[in-house]
Amino acid sequence: MTGNSDRGIGLAAAEPGHKVFRVSGQVRIAHNSDGATVLDIRLGQVFTVNVVGSRILELLKDSVKETEIVDRIRGEFGISAETAAGDVREFLLALKQSGLIEEQPAGIGESDAVSETPSVLRANSI
Repeated sequence: MTGNSDRGIGLAAAEPGHKVFRVSGQVRIAHNSDGATVLDIRLGQVFTVNVVGSRILELLKDSVKETEIVDRIRGEFGISAETAAGDVREFLLALKQSGLIEEQPAGIGESDAVSETPSVLRANSI
């Protein structure tokens, strides 16, 4: 994990985790017992995610805030709050930087996106 564990995706440190994201309209997701397969139809790229990533994608469909996603992942998978927060944040950042999710309009702050891309998604061109 990078040194970004004290803030939410694209938020100033004063408001960690309060952004709400949604899956891009150009993305198709097929959930299965091993996780999910994610297709970016714009770029023709296929990504695979594990069961935790699949669950996060499901929660994004329900417009759940990052902080609530962390709470649910922590409870459902029995991991510490610190681990859940770091993993969720890293995964959301990778999704955002890959163009698979978008911030929902809410008028909360400007992006201070991190320049590095976490390698939590596995991409295959089709």
